[in-house]
Amino acid sequence: MKVSKREARMVLLAIAVVLGVSTFLFGEARWIEWNEINEAQQRLEEEIALDERMLEQREQWEEELAELTSQLRSFPRGQQVTPQLMEQVNDMARRSGLSLPSQSPDSERDRGHVFEVSIRCQFQGSLEALVRFLFALQSEGAHFNVRNITVSPTGQGDQLRGNLTVDCAYTRTES
Repeated sequence: MKVSKREARMVLLAIAVVLGVSTFLFGEARWIEWNEINEAQQRLEEEIALDERMLEQREQWEEELAELTSQLRSFPRGQQVTPQLMEQVNDMARRSGLSLPSQSPDSERDRGHVFEVSIRCQFQGSLEALVRFLFALQSEGAHFNVRNITVSPTGQGDQLRGNLTVDCAYTRTES
């Protein structure tokens, strides 16, 4: 049996088409998997670079933590500080002209070297009084932080009412 050049080309072309289609069908899943692996590798390399930068900055972070911790008030271990902190927040509100009809403290949370108590407050007053109160809290440095605040008009002139959560931070010392 003799095969002509034209038939030989057709056979080679058919083989090439079959190889191309089979490569596409079987190789597509591998190609997708390869791309996913490459993306995961890039993500991991970025995370490693970020972690390395953070480790390089560790000394700076520790210095900042020590500075902020030194600014916090310190109370003896075991002393109830929630009433004192609530009174301090209430005094700042009173000096600012803001009324705090209701205060509700959460339990103390231990954050390592720093302790926190959240105080949820309802308030009522003018915008100016609210701004003075928030400024007074901010002026205390790392002691107080407003976590949440909602404000709405009362419908009585420029009076506002709302809720806010004040986080109070402090340290503990051995008695």
